[in-house]
Amino acid sequence: MGNINLNSELFADLYNNNFTRHFGDYNLEFTVYAKEEAEQFEVSGVYIFLNSNNLQKDIYIGKAENLRNRLLGHNRWTEAQKLGADCVAIARVKEDILEDVEKILIQIFNPTLNKQNIISDSKDNELFTDFLRLAMKLNLIRD
Repeated sequence: MGNINLNSELFADLYNNNFTRHFGDYNLEFTVYAKEEAEQFEVSGVYIFLNSNNLQKDIYIGKAENLRNRLLGHNRWTEAQKLGADCVAIARVKEDILEDVEKILIQIFNPTLNKQNIISDSKDNELFTDFLRLAMKLNLIRD
């Protein structure tokens, strides 16, 4: 895949957009960036490698205490690009719950490169309950 032209108007329309992942009445806000832009953030959070033409199809989900350090030279980016990834979506998450949020996102959305199995029906309720507990910690509850 070729380099992305950061100066094009089309690029500006495709990136820096927000989307929300919904979990019942709860949601997690993501912002989409070119990987080069996402590498500037020195904050904790979860990230998703995506294709800008299909933001609903996750290619890889990860977590980082420092997104900049994690995304610079990420060992899965080249593989993700071969599967169509051309952007990174980021949601800021507190460090103390990063691992739990990442685990839940991987289990629910089953991204191609995380090599996780889709959760079984018997675990759906337990998983959703875990996410609701985290959502309350993150203040993601909508009135």
